[in-house]
Amino acid sequence: MFAGHANDSCAITAQQIALGEPNTPTGRIGNCATMLVVDPSPPVTTNIVRSIYIWSTQSNLVEFGWKWKVDPALLGPGETTDTAPTVFAVKVVNGSYYVSEGAGSSNPGWGTLPTGVDRRFRIERDASNSSRFHFYRTNASGTWLYAGFYDNANIGTSGKVFAGDEAKALCDSMRAHYYNLDRKTSSGWAPWADDVKASAFPDASKWWYWAPAAGPGVVDSWILHCGTAYCDDITGA
Repeated sequence: MFAGHANDSCAITAQQIALGEPNTPTGRIGNCATMLVVDPSPPVTTNIVRSIYIWSTQSNLVEFGWKWKVDPALLGPGETTDTAPTVFAVKVVNGSYYVSEGAGSSNPGWGTLPTGVDRRFRIERDASNSSRFHFYRTNASGTWLYAGFYDNANIGTSGKVFAGDEAKALCDSMRAHYYNLDRKTSSGWAPWADDVKASAFPDASKWWYWAPAAGPGVVDSWILHCGTAYCDDITGA
């Protein structure tokens, strides 16, 4: 996967790419995507995260997805190291960070995921309580509910939708696939109005490019490895 990059270092270097709707429109009260659970080669040495967001500001957001964190130095408050891709949910309220990995929960939405498969993740605001968000995950056999209620009344009016891709070293895979990207507004669920590389996230990943798939009703993107440094994004691929 990293052929031709023999001179590159595996020293920790934050790499983060995110997709968002064009012009980051607000008023999003739901976000869902099907995401590839990668089986990286070389193996994880530090940190990989794949997630979706409803993002009001950096200090007020909810996030849901899977992580594979190996280096204890990179753990957030309340997080644990992982031996496999692990489901997690985060809320950030007025700058305070909270994470849940479902410790002690019998809910089947928690736990680890097999690699090399696609999984559906969904965040949705409670219809009867605008301060609550529900988190769902789907596998091949049906829908599994992650029963977490996260209070944040501000996100529903100013929320934007993102799909984020993170790693902390060049030698951790950032190969990602996000498809069936849908968002919910007061009018209901609909596909994202196209997707773009989001400027709200840092992009320090010179070896990775964004390859959206175009087509009627299709919102489908890959983050893929390129053979030379600073390769261009592919548009309309």
